[in-house]
Amino acid sequence: LPQVKVEPNDVSLNESESIEFVCNAKGRPTPKVNWNTTGVGQNITVEMKESIHFSESNETEVNEYTLKSATAFVEHRLIIKNVQRHNVGFIFCTAENIVGKAVDKAFVQVFSPPIIEYIEVKKKFYWCISYKISGFPPANRTWFFNGKPLVMDDNIEDLKSAWSILNPYGDEEGCLQIKQATHVNDGIYELRAFNSHGSAKKSIEARFHIILPNQNQPSVKNMKISPPSTPFDIDDIGGNKEVSVSEENKYIFIIIGVVILIVVMVTSAALLVKKRRHLKNLPLSKSERIPLNSKNIVENPNYFDEERRLGQALGVRVIPHEKLSYIQHLGEGAFGKVFLATVDFLTPDEPTTLVAVKTLKNVAESEMKDDFEREAQLLSSLSHPNIVTFHGIALDGDMLMMVFEYMEFGDLNNFLRTNGPDNVLLSNVGRQAILPVRWMSPESILYRKFTTESDIWSFGVVLWEIFSYGKQPFYELSNHEVIEYITNGKILSQPDTCLPEVYEIMLLCFKQNPAKRAPFSELQKSIQTLIKKQSDNLSYSEV
Repeated sequence: LPQVKVEPNDVSLNESESIEFVCNAKGRPTPKVNWNTTGVGQNITVEMKESIHFSESNETEVNEYTLKSATAFVEHRLIIKNVQRHNVGFIFCTAENIVGKAVDKAFVQVFSPPIIEYIEVKKKFYWCISYKISGFPPANRTWFFNGKPLVMDDNIEDLKSAWSILNPYGDEEGCLQIKQATHVNDGIYELRAFNSHGSAKKSIEARFHIILPNQNQPSVKNMKISPPSTPFDIDDIGGNKEVSVSEENKYIFIIIGVVILIVVMVTSAALLVKKRRHLKNLPLSKSERIPLNSKNIVENPNYFDEERRLGQALGVRVIPHEKLSYIQHLGEGAFGKVFLATVDFLTPDEPTTLVAVKTLKNVAESEMKDDFEREAQLLSSLSHPNIVTFHGIALDGDMLMMVFEYMEFGDLNNFLRTNGPDNVLLSNVGRQAILPVRWMSPESILYRKFTTESDIWSFGVVLWEIFSYGKQPFYELSNHEVIEYITNGKILSQPDTCLPEVYEIMLLCFKQNPAKRAPFSELQKSIQTLIKKQSDNLSYSEV
């Protein structure tokens, strides 16, 4: 089995400098030595030199034959020129012969002054001013608010991301978290970063607003809706700059007002035309296809309120809206909005139950109200472990609501994705997940974004597995090193027995920009063309 050693194995240097690595390998027969530099980026200038010499031959007698063999010593030099701040990572030297393969690695770290890549305001669970700083050694950070040093307390904290804690050599990401943001916190926030090689600063204007929900939403007890404001970036690296947005905002408001007016006029005209056509097509007598009432009951309206009358008519449970406490907005569909809420004493054993509340968007339309009632009556008759439980309906004035079981852990699709056998535990600020990082695209690792484009990336990894005869992707790296590799734009190298045409198909899947990845239809055509080409090159002989 060949042996291999890389020297030096841990190097730190400044930007624009060069470094030379030596890979010493030995084996019998002569091993083939290769360098893999994708870990430090693809846009680098390298120079390679190789020398081979042999030791004295050894004689071995086998039966009547004498076998002579010699151990080969291979010295392979790699020179990386003009390194840049992003050329950080591992390089690998591989020695391989017919007996097997051996791998050794070295780590490259580049000293550079800090650069603040971005700074932006985001609304997460709390308000957050996110930032990203590149440079090594890691920069010290200082925050200023309206020109004065910002005092950190229980309400305002500067938090580093889990990625930065796990990877001290990579870019530093973090968040200035403001738990209770009011108008007092509105102003200009300036981030200053410095290390032994330089400094940088960048500012942003942040405004935090809290508004009440509109009339189309149900009454709110515990819910605060705070849409993020639009930040204004101020780059102060070259000096202080002032931002004046009043004139720009005036034109923006005028444009938005004109657009809204046009949309309202077009929508009103379309609804008017639709209503007239509908009235023309109405028959003289109208009957309901599916009667909602199971019994014809004559009720005295003086004895029954609207909730009770509707519940008895549909045969479903009516939940008093006073027992509902809304937490947050979950989503919106074609017929209405969905909110996360709690219900007091939905069952005798539970004082508080988490539920999902579905509201009807436009109760003024009788057809939508009829559909709502039919759906409620149908759901009340369904009961199955694989179907979300329907608890009942609720009324808040004219607002109609359905109350469903809240699936705290998601649906089966998310469960299977979370519990795959090759998954790795990933942690970030405020959340964690178990995911198969070796098969995941960069956006899936960073943002938990799973799309058709991320599936195309995973398909490319599976294709690499096939042509490497079942090797694990990035088999020479730990899970944390794999995360660093993929998020820094590194990809799998070409397998030794893989055709260049097949690796080109893999590269179509490994585009960093998801929009530039080849769709599955194009990949299918490329593979079919390659199969046909290989079939045409085969020679057949009659038996």
